[in-house]
Amino acid sequence: MVRDVKSLSSRFISESHFIPFRFEWQTGYGCFSYSRSQVDAVCRYIANQNEHHKSVSLEDEIRQMLDKFDIEYDEKYILRDP
Repeated sequence: MVRDVKSLSSRFISESHFIPFRFEWQTGYGCFSYSRSQVDAVCRYIANQNEHHKSVSLEDEIRQMLDKFDIEYDEKYILRDP
């Protein structure tokens, strides 16, 4: 399912010309779900993520979430700067 979302959203972004260059997702992907009671907290996180990531990198945060949920992962799939 995520593969299809990535593919279709890439095509949509490219065909819509939202950005002046070819859009591509990185190779890996992940999905975390939260309960309905966490919607407000997730919305606040999204609204403030630029500020948040000044102190915690996205890569480190992903590792923390994977560790918190006891999910095994391969470092090669953790986000990297292009």
